[in-house]
Amino acid sequence: MNTGVTGADKTDAPPTIAVPTGVVLPTLMAAERIFTVLDMHDVASALTEAKPLRTAVKESETWLYANKEAKQIWESMISKYTVEDVGKQKFVIGNFYKWTMAEDKEVIAQINEYHKLLEDLKGESITLPEEFVAEILIEKLSQSWNDYKQNLKHKHKQLTLQELITHIIIEETNRKEIKAARNKALTAREKVVQIKGNFKRNWVVDSGATRHICASRDTFSSYKPVGDVEEHVFLGDSRTTPVLGKGKVLLKLTSGKTLALNEVLHVQNIRANLLSVALMGKGGVKVSFEFD
Repeated sequence: MNTGVTGADKTDAPPTIAVPTGVVLPTLMAAERIFTVLDMHDVASALTEAKPLRTAVKESETWLYANKEAKQIWESMISKYTVEDVGKQKFVIGNFYKWTMAEDKEVIAQINEYHKLLEDLKGESITLPEEFVAEILIEKLSQSWNDYKQNLKHKHKQLTLQELITHIIIEETNRKEIKAARNKALTAREKVVQIKGNFKRNWVVDSGATRHICASRDTFSSYKPVGDVEEHVFLGDSRTTPVLGKGKVLLKLTSGKTLALNEVLHVQNIRANLLSVALMGKGGVKVSFEFD
């Protein structure tokens, strides 16, 4: 039996593991696991130590026995672990191929996932070119990034993976800022009272009014009468008119939402209902005027 064992010399170099002739070499990971099993059976020395001289009869017999046992164990286990390694390699490749970026996850977290997939490939002795992994990451971007992907493809400079990641993170930051600004604008728009064209007959937005005033009792959703002498309102012609009551009025906005006006004064002798710009501003409502 030709064991093909390369003996350890007297130097400090680590021993070389040799395998019997005709035995297929496994991957490094599989070889390490097999060697561990051989060591457990106390026969790993047959693969790391040179055959003793014939004059050393006892040592020679021990070595020959260990070599025979090691060969049998090696051959029986190599098929098992080689198949397992091939299966794991296919699994890792499959994960890399199927992975794609999702719309509802943080971009940085997904880039970390991509790095992990590349490390898994390297662990299986699969190293991909730098340009390839960068281009693959571009293709893995989600659908909302399609325009961004097209712009990158038309760039003359080939980005490295790290340059691409930096580029993507900057783009994601800009997108978040734009989205936040849009949401803020939409929120503000929902609180806008718009009077389009000529002022509506029922309500007038008055920048000089200090109170909301309504002439119709039926408009109030809640109401409390007051005495004739308790409170009066000064009209534009310097006359005064009594306040008949106070309450809440629900006003429909152009956005479809409802604005609740509290402490609205009920005054009959007034030509139009008045909305106080100052009071609405205090309530966080923005007032805009649009003219045709």
